[in-house]
Amino acid sequence: MTHFRSHHPWEYHEYGKYRGLDQDSRREESHGKLDELFKQSFDQAATGFAVLTPQGKYLIVNQTLCEMLGYSESELLTSYFQMFSYPDDLHQDLIYLKEMLEGKRTCYQMEKRCVHKSGSLLWVLLSVSVIRDGQGKPQYLVSQMQDITAGKKMEKQLLDEQKRYLALLEYIPDMICFLDYTGRLCDVNPAAVKLTGYSEEELTSNFFLRFIVPEEWDRVWNLLEEAKGYRVSEGEIHIMHKEGHRLIMEARAIPIHFEGQQEGVYLIARDVTERKKTEELFRKSEKLTVIGQIAAGVAHEIRNPLTTLKGFIQLFHAGEEGKQEYYEVMMGELNRIELIITEMLVLAKPHMSHFQPRHIDKIIQNVLILLDTEAKHKNIRIVVAGEADLAPVLCEENQLKQLFIHLLKNAVESMEHGGKILIQIRGHGKDRICVRITDQGCGIAPEQMHKLGEPFYTTKEKGTGLGMMISYKIIEDHQGTMEIESKMGEGTTVSVYLPIMTE
Repeated sequence: MTHFRSHHPWEYHEYGKYRGLDQDSRREESHGKLDELFKQSFDQAATGFAVLTPQGKYLIVNQTLCEMLGYSESELLTSYFQMFSYPDDLHQDLIYLKEMLEGKRTCYQMEKRCVHKSGSLLWVLLSVSVIRDGQGKPQYLVSQMQDITAGKKMEKQLLDEQKRYLALLEYIPDMICFLDYTGRLCDVNPAAVKLTGYSEEELTSNFFLRFIVPEEWDRVWNLLEEAKGYRVSEGEIHIMHKEGHRLIMEARAIPIHFEGQQEGVYLIARDVTERKKTEELFRKSEKLTVIGQIAAGVAHEIRNPLTTLKGFIQLFHAGEEGKQEYYEVMMGELNRIELIITEMLVLAKPHMSHFQPRHIDKIIQNVLILLDTEAKHKNIRIVVAGEADLAPVLCEENQLKQLFIHLLKNAVESMEHGGKILIQIRGHGKDRICVRITDQGCGIAPEQMHKLGEPFYTTKEKGTGLGMMISYKIIEDHQGTMEIESKMGEGTTVSVYLPIMTE
């Protein structure tokens, strides 16, 4: 016991005063037991303890500190703590130590790295206090070091995972949203902002259904409801872009649980709008190819005997005046068959040699001359708004006439109570021209929109079901596109985009 005290200068500082106050042997024995208890606690502590000079030389160390640094007690007692400090962290340690010795701090604590005898690094939580003499002069430093390497390693792993997660959210092209259990958007990634056109603030201050097209609300809500519990639900959703156009998204709703409670749903959605358009064009193109082949064969096979029949009927009419009624019926039906065949022949792709540069506004004006009487009869005013000096398009003029006759006739026929048809002709980007026809007709039902262009599908009582299909075919042959927007009771807008002629 005496040996322990003679090598621990701080014992005299802490307990020497008691020895001078009371010579009673029992108190001395009590102090001895306390010293022994303290020594055992010091040596067996799970924390590395040390007493050092104000300059940093080790005076007393416990076994835990020796094991922590990989050195024996004798090796440490001939060393300074600076020798085992990682250089990048030593500077801050010395700043804190200087402030404490100057009385600016009573103690300090910091996380730092130490160098193990093997050369490896370990993270420690260092706590240092100072023992002063009666005049306030620093005599000893008391240091505690707790090994936090495992915790720092786990912390680094968590930070790395967080960085990877944030990088994934930052750069993934798919929209990722976190919704709470009420369906409100709580967080979104940059792709959600880019895809929808809304700012992060606009998105996260609303319910998700606010951005879904109204007719899809029930279905999308059911998709989110299915994700409650532990089930992942999938489906197609239609989001309305801030600029008004529709986005088709393939979505997956993933439930998020924390400590057994559902926090909300992660919604991951991929924009497949262009893919869907391409698939639809491909589907229609396949149909048109097959029908075009059939149409060409049927048209040529039927047209010849039709011509002969018409000739004989005309001769029959010339000699049989009493059968005028039968003649008119037969000629009407034959003319109808000929019209269908003529339309079917359009499905055969025109030769490029027939394509000539033409100004689209001139073609529109020629079409309006043909429709002027019918429009006036129905009290319909047709207004043309066009840009000046638009470049010509390379086209088969008669086919474009047929295209615009069909589109404008549809507009006129949809307006039973009169109104206005607006035709806008303007440039679109650097290499296209747009002809936009807006009517004030009855509109097209949503369930009918996707069927437009299908062979023999018509919304008219006496339609052939070939008009829109032929229109799509003409536009495809001219390397253009067509978009149709419609609202029941308000009208329809058809936008035709055609490439302009380049030098």
